[in-house]
Amino acid sequence: MLGPDNGFAWALAVVFLVPVKRAVVSMAPAKKSSREIREWAIGAGHEVSSCGRISVEIERAFHDAQLEMPVA
Repeated sequence: MLGPDNGFAWALAVVFLVPVKRAVVSMAPAKKSSREIREWAIGAGHEVSSCGRISVEIERAFHDAQLEMPVA
């Protein structure tokens, strides 16, 4: 286990693991709001309620559609 008693191993772990974790987190796509997903779903012809949980199928379709859109 890493801890204060083995400082060199601790320092190596901090140097190599912390930047990798930050890079992965910063590349994660931003989560869209329920409102944005509902507006997209209605415009795309999907049936979606005005409140409550959005189905997994609708969320997947939304995210798939976002991946297909060209970046401006």
